[in-house]
Amino acid sequence: MATNINDELAWLESKANSIKEYVDANPYHEVEDRTNIKYDKFGNSYDEVVQKIEAIHKSLREAMRDYALLLSQIDKLREEEKRKEVEARGGKELNSRQKRFVDK
Repeated sequence: MATNINDELAWLESKANSIKEYVDANPYHEVEDRTNIKYDKFGNSYDEVVQKIEAIHKSLREAMRDYALLLSQIDKLREEEKRKEVEARGGKELNSRQKRFVDK
């Protein structure tokens, strides 16, 4: 588990990117029923539908919704972190000793 909020945000962004890659790899308009070859007791092969196109479309829609939610949450967390940063006089950053007093 990450100890820093920036590590957590980077992890969330990597998960959002993996969702985006999944959606990009499975274009909505090119999806077909997923089938698997099965054999009956006589050795004849037939196609068995493992997942229908409707279920795949639903999965893609949910993945896109999750991606949008993740992006909005990442943006909110980044804005909160920016608000937490305190600027010292002269545009300089606070040192660790000074930050200790701000956090209280």
